[in-house]
Amino acid sequence: MEQLPISLLTDILTERIKRDSSEEYGNFVRSLNSLTEKQKNMEDLKQFENHFEKFLPQLDLVISTQNHEEIMNMKATLLDLFANDLSFKSIYLLSTALSNKNELTHLSQFMYPVTFWAPVIKSYELLTKAG
Repeated sequence: MEQLPISLLTDILTERIKRDSSEEYGNFVRSLNSLTEKQKNMEDLKQFENHFEKFLPQLDLVISTQNHEEIMNMKATLLDLFANDLSFKSIYLLSTALSNKNELTHLSQFMYPVTFWAPVIKSYELLTKAG
């Protein structure tokens, strides 16, 4: 995660980097999923929250400049990332890292509904696959 550009998460959420056609997107997903793969519990995962520190100030700034429609698109992109590409552990780590910086008020407001909908969507996906 340290080698990834600071703007990467912002570029993914604003869709400057596309899910289906970008190597950078795949690198982000692979890095995050491999980071969480061997972690056994929530405490193990929390120790990696600091890997996201570099992404957060820029993301907060960008959110503050977006209109309502752009923010809703960013939320949909994040939920898509959660539902389709990240493991449960990665979802937990990323949503926790994005939600725990109360001083970044725009990011905190942005994450509020996402932290509710992410587990709902992922659970629905699992139930659908199960039959």
